[in-house]
Parts: sequence; structure tokens; C-alpha cells
Amino acid sequence: MRFILLISSGIASVIAGCGNPSVIEISNTIDEARKNEIVEIPMAELSLPSGRSFMIRDASGAEMPYQITYDSLLIFPATVAPLATAVYYIEEGVPATVDTVAVGRVYPDRADDLVWENQWSGYRAYGPAYQANGGMVFGYDIHTKSVDYPAVDERYTRELTQSNWDRLHRLREEGRSEEADSLQRWISYHVDSGTGMDPYTVGPTLGAGASAFMLADSTLVYPRSYQSCEILDNGPLRFTVDMIFGPLAVGGDTSVIEHRLLTLDSGALLNRAVVRYDSLSDSRTLATGIVVHRQNPDGSMWDSDLNIIAYADSTDNPCAGNGVIYIGAFIPASGDATHPTVAFLPLPEMKADAIGHMALLSSYAPGSDYVYYWGAGWSKHDIPTPEYWMDLMQSFARRINSPLEVTVLTSSNK
Repeated sequence: MRFILLISSGIASVIAGCGNPSVIEISNTIDEARKNEIVEIPMAELSLPSGRSFMIRDASGAEMPYQITYDSLLIFPATVAPLATAVYYIEEGVPATVDTVAVGRVYPDRADDLVWENQWSGYRAYGPAYQANGGMVFGYDIHTKSVDYPAVDERYTRELTQSNWDRLHRLREEGRSEEADSLQRWISYHVDSGTGMDPYTVGPTLGAGASAFMLADSTLVYPRSYQSCEILDNGPLRFTVDMIFGPLAVGGDTSVIEHRLLTLDSGALLNRAVVRYDSLSDSRTLATGIVVHRQNPDGSMWDSDLNIIAYADSTDNPCAGNGVIYIGAFIPASGDATHPTVAFLPLPEMKADAIGHMALLSSYAPGSDYVYYWGAGWSKHDIPTPEYWMDLMQSFARRINSPLEVTVLTSSNK
């Protein structure tokens, strides 16, 4: 997809006059390079007059893509050397088109699947139509990717195009089995046709990083499928969706509603999740988990200091050359006295090849926002080893714990 940024934002662009451009200083406080990391600035802080289009340039004059989000934030990718400051300029002008990389949609004709992606991976959350049909899949699914452009929509389009199936049936009827088998592999998004695939098994688990309350007997209260969702940002640089789950029965509370705000940025290793529960009377233990499958029972990794868990999933058919899916979750550092606990939660019986969950356990207070990150990568797309995935996770955690510092100036007070 390609959009003019002014259109994709859905908000009229604004800019100060050329004689007094805005200057943005971005400082990196850690000894680690930040490359194309999304920064955000409230539009109100820019105090720009309305009605003029604008561009963002770095110190070399290169134009930066940007987006104005649903909550009136200007976001763009910044690159800053270790322990250094970079300068960006806002000036009047018509911005270039930009490739959309963080994008998603709901598929009503595919059981209300909600699917979204960025350069690293694609994801799926199951919807109300799936649950109404008796589906018992709860957590996040993964669409692996080996390309940096949006690819998941094309996979769904192939599967949902009736003419593809009509042709397949004709080939079967004509006895052209080899051609039919090839076409069926191309139609199925469970087979890699060159951009990736869905080789991941969720089943009745938390899948690739969902969260759920854990009762005293270690039983998880699964959130099941979302009941409603609203896409708030849909590219080019940020995808945001607001989902509602429930009502859930959590102990004596029988009408608990979960609000889940997910954000995935261009280039971001992980999704950001902000979770809040209504109608909960007492603090509860919340588990953020990654399902562990029998195909690789020893694939778990963790860093207790950085609140990271990770897992190397061998996929639903390791012998088919599906590669390895690397999954991770992380809870940012905070001033709270309670530190998350890393734990393995075995399932009482194996379900859909699942034997348990690698989990981060923390205490949730009623009405508060629980913020964490989760996501995945693939061995066939720049993740060669489990150690490399953990290095990426640890670097991501350090950068989230020490965000880039943004200062807005103007040429007159610079």
C-alpha cells in the first residue's frame, strides 16, 4: 500500500512558516545506537498554525516519513548515535509518499479474524464469529514473514477468492493432481509461498503472549475471542487497535471486562499492549504467557533482571522445513515494589500439542493499566539463533526502559 501521509493521518497537516521552522532535538541516554526508532510528539506541543502541509528532515536534509495518530501525536523514525543528540527540522512543503508497513484489518468473511503486521511479523486475534462457531482458540496467532512489506492480506485474499477454489475443483475433476496440489499449496496460508506462512498452533492457550488472570490453583482464566474491536491507526508507521473481551468470571467477580489497546510500530520488534480490567473487586495475579509445545519442551529462555521471557517454537510441523518461530514478552521497568516473577505453568493435560506456558506473573490492581510488550520473529527472516533473538529482546527492553528524550525548539530560540 502507498498513501500520501497527509491523507493517511486523517488530520489536516500543519506547519510553522519557512522563516521559523520547528527544531526537534532527540537525545539518546544509553550507550547503544538507536536506528529508525519511532518517536512521538504531541501536536499541541508544536503550536503550529493550521492549513499548511509540512515535511520533516534530518540534519543531512533527508526527508523522514511521518504519521499523525488518532490521539494527535506526530510520530516519525529517528536515528541517534550512542549517548548523542540528533536534530530534525519541520519545514513547509508537500511530503513524499511513503510505503505503509504497519497495517491491519478485520476479515468478516474469515470468522472475524483481526490480522496486523509490520516488517518483523504478522499476528492474528480471533473474533466473535469464530467463538460463536464453537472455536476454542484464545491467544495470539502468528503469521511469519520473510519480507519487509505487507504480505498477510495477500494470503487471506488468495484463500478467500472463490475463483481459486473453482479452478482447484476443476483440476481435481480433470485428474490433474499435480497441478491441483500446487494450486492448493499456493492458496493455503499454512504453506510458505515466498513471503512466509502460518505454521503456529495456538489452541486453548495464551498463544504468542496474551495475558490472563491466574487463580489460586494456577488455573488460567482465558479471555477467549474479542467481542468488539476498533482500528484507530492503520499505517503507514503505526497500527493501533482497541479491543474488548468478556464478560469474564474471575473468582467471585462474574462480569469482568477486559480492555486491550495494542500498538505496533514500523520496525518495532514487539507489540505494545495496554490492558485494563473493569468490575474487578480485588487485586489478582496476572500471567503473561507464551505457549510451550511438545515439539520443543526445552526452548524457553528468560532474563529475570529485564523481565523478559522467550521461546523457540519448532512450529506445528518441524519436519516440513517451516523454520523456527521466536517469541518474546517483556514487562518494562517501573517504580512498583512488586517485581514480576518468571515461571513455567504446566498444563494438566496436553492440548493442541501444548504442554504449558512460559509466563511472567505480576500483581494487577483493579482499574490500573497493565503495560507490556510481546511479539515474534522467524528464523527465515533475520533471526538465525535463539541467542540472537534474546540479544534483540534485551536490546529492545533496554531501549524501552530508556526512551529517547525529545525537545521541541524553534529557530528563534535555538
